[in-house]
Amino acid sequence: MSFFRLVQVARWPRPLVLFVVAAISALLGAAWRPLLFAAIGLWAALAASAVLDARARGRHGIVAGILAAAGGPLAAALLARATRTHVRKAGPHLSGSLPFVVAFAIAGAVAGYVIAVATLDRIAFTASAPSGALAPRTRAGDRLVVSPLLRGEPARGEVVAIGPFAAADAVLGRSRRVVALGRVLGLVGEWVGATDEGELYVCLQDPDIVKAVAPPEPGCVFPDETAYLTSTTEAFGPVEVPPGTIFVLADDRATLDDSRTFGPIPIDALAGHIVATVWPPGRIALH
Repeated sequence: MSFFRLVQVARWPRPLVLFVVAAISALLGAAWRPLLFAAIGLWAALAASAVLDARARGRHGIVAGILAAAGGPLAAALLARATRTHVRKAGPHLSGSLPFVVAFAIAGAVAGYVIAVATLDRIAFTASAPSGALAPRTRAGDRLVVSPLLRGEPARGEVVAIGPFAAADAVLGRSRRVVALGRVLGLVGEWVGATDEGELYVCLQDPDIVKAVAPPEPGCVFPDETAYLTSTTEAFGPVEVPPGTIFVLADDRATLDDSRTFGPIPIDALAGHIVATVWPPGRIALH
């Protein structure tokens, strides 16, 4: 692309359109990181075009370059809006622009990468499923989108990704951002267990339950797990869920990478809510 064509990129309203494209690419990049580099490329191109546009108007372009590199596509769009009626002279400053273009394109790319990664990691990130805890919907190695932003107050039935914490580290020995997956089934102050018949129960106080009966013991419920349960639950518990923790179980109860093995999970150890499976294609789905 010649300098003159790159100058045209800075002409209003093109930077506004590119800002929208960059924003969409960045948001989608939270789920698939390669798209993030499209947004970073636009960030760098708009920083370079802002410099060239200023130099075509007889200025050095340093201020425009700094603003566009630091503020990204939005700042470049605002600069284009503010200077849309200014006359371009294509004067002597344009002929020696290469060092300025390269310097501010690199600065824009670096600023874009740092800001985008720091921001997007708080919104969503992708991680490989460490086990088949949520099989058959996801299997070990599937690529998942996890959102820390949606973590909030855990709710029963929510599928979550679990980050490292002492008890899990001692059992699983996994060194990664997501060490386990599971479904929230026990909340603070509750007692969770399973009967000899494999019926899960959740109680508000320490229960005396050995089999599923109807009606259940006062303060106890037997959650309906038919929508997700894929294997029989071996008898366990009851286990109390202490303050600041949740009790998480695998949908495939043959997988023991859950609270039956490493106990209730500190809420602070939650990596986020599992939003979707994005790979392989046959299991792409929202959760």
